[in-house]
Amino acid sequence: MDVEVPGGQQVYLAPNGALSFTQAHSISYPPGSQFGGFGGIGGEFVYAGPNATAGWIACPVDDLAFSPPLNGVYQIYANVSSHPTRFPNNGAFFVCDDVTLLLDVYTGGFGAWQYV
Repeated sequence: MDVEVPGGQQVYLAPNGALSFTQAHSISYPPGSQFGGFGGIGGEFVYAGPNATAGWIACPVDDLAFSPPLNGVYQIYANVSSHPTRFPNNGAFFVCDDVTLLLDVYTGGFGAWQYV
């Protein structure tokens, strides 16, 4: 991640497969997280680490766990064999959608001070 904050920030997959990043000024991350395996192929951001199948999926955030609700908010996950793409939520089912993450060259210096 092209950030200006001292120490930078790193991209990783959380143990549940969620695309995540470390907080500024911290190297903390959940045990079992996966670093590495990320890259670019043909203008796409890809993950080729353990259990990777193909691409990324976007899953609705369980908006009942938040106040106010997060309607329309999605979490990006690596499409790994261990992550379900359809899961129950209070009698209904959330269905994850396949997504493509595109890469672009940015030459304007740092992209941000930090991401939160």
